[in-house]
Amino acid sequence: LFLAGDTHCLTGAWRQVQVRGETRVLVPLLSTGLKAWHMRDESRFYPKIQFLNSVKALPKGSQVVMAFGEIDCREGMLVSVNRDRYKDLAEAMQVTVDIYIKVLLGLVQDNGFEVFVHPIAPVLNETREIVMQYNAILQKAVLSAARKVPGRLHWLDFVHKLLDNKGGLRADLVLDGTHMSPKYVEDLSIALAAI
Repeated sequence: LFLAGDTHCLTGAWRQVQVRGETRVLVPLLSTGLKAWHMRDESRFYPKIQFLNSVKALPKGSQVVMAFGEIDCREGMLVSVNRDRYKDLAEAMQVTVDIYIKVLLGLVQDNGFEVFVHPIAPVLNETREIVMQYNAILQKAVLSAARKVPGRLHWLDFVHKLLDNKGGLRADLVLDGTHMSPKYVEDLSIALAAI
């Protein structure tokens, strides 16, 4: 089971999860610095090229957990709104989600992948509110797009389990201030097993 993402995919790398009753190992597919925004058609930014080359190397029909979007929430969308590229954060989120969904559908339709969309990790106190808003928009978009490719595109519904009762990141998941502890893979596994 491949785990594609920016550096957030590394904390889950080489851990075991359950998928449809089988124990699987999360094989990292790292695309350092890749934002969902970089995935747009006209982009030629090197993290996108690296990502595309990585997925081309995967066997047709692969199962892939996709974990992108944290960098968009941390810097990309806020900078774009401040530069008046979007009227507000909601518009920036929707545009970015639409780009990401288009790529996900392309991976399913062109490569026969089964894609599991990982929610964005709500690690940073400063961006948690944005991350949670983005996750809500992304979840709705994934569930809608999944109707076009039945059984091939899934939302992993576990982000709420990563938070404590005060809305902060659970203490046992704190690692380095930017990434979650590998302990979070327990919750990821439960979400995968539920599909």
